[in-house]
Amino acid sequence: VIAFVARRLALSFTDLAADVYWMRAVVHYGSERRAPAAPGRYALLYPLLDLTTSLDPHFDVAARLGAIFLSEGYPGGPGRPDQALALLEKGLKNDPHRWQYRHDIGFVHYWWLKDYPEAARQCELASRLPDAPPWLRTMAALTLTKGGDRAGARQLWTELYDTADIDWL
Repeated sequence: VIAFVARRLALSFTDLAADVYWMRAVVHYGSERRAPAAPGRYALLYPLLDLTTSLDPHFDVAARLGAIFLSEGYPGGPGRPDQALALLEKGLKNDPHRWQYRHDIGFVHYWWLKDYPEAARQCELASRLPDAPPWLRTMAALTLTKGGDRAGARQLWTELYDTADIDWL
């Protein structure tokens, strides 16, 4: 309902309104992060991010960075990976060919939920999307399914090194 009303009020300036709400979400996160621990911290973070991505469904920065903000454990963040996943799933629904959303969903499952099989599944799905980097498949098969073992990580970096044509690596 709120997103509907905000869309109506923004007229044809929904992208501009999304930018304003994104800035408000960033300021809210920073302010709450610096404030003393208290009940109700970060209460507006998800609603602001949800509104931002409702006004501009292709605002991938808001969805991806917002998911990081939401996932961060308390007191540095609200510790809500469930809300982070909801935001990323919403982004994926609006832009289903963006491999970065699947990768980020996999990361939330891996890092915050310790659900390694689901993390691997998400990375495998990401690797099948257009323009996905080749290392996603290796990441899914080796690193994530084993919960971060050194041999799998070493194999991933070796594959990246062998296939990358960038000097810095």
